[in-house]
Amino acid sequence: MNQSYINIYPNPVSGDLYIESKPTTKFSCSVQIFSLDGRLLKEDAIIEKSAEKIDFSGFVTGVYFVKLIFQKNIIVRRIIKE
Repeated sequence: MNQSYINIYPNPVSGDLYIESKPTTKFSCSVQIFSLDGRLLKEDAIIEKSAEKIDFSGFVTGVYFVKLIFQKNIIVRRIIKE
């Protein structure tokens, strides 16, 4: 999956974070959320979906990294939690 086909929003986030493909096509990947110091805080899988919602309300205010691992590509985005 090409980086330009994935939309991760809103940023900054206060509640739910959304991961969507554009155009709306199904995708599968692993999702990892890391703290600024590199600790893995959450890991999940998206299987054959065009969109996924991740609850960020339990995270403290700060900077996080969302890593999407596809079969042939890795996308990392910096997310700010308000």
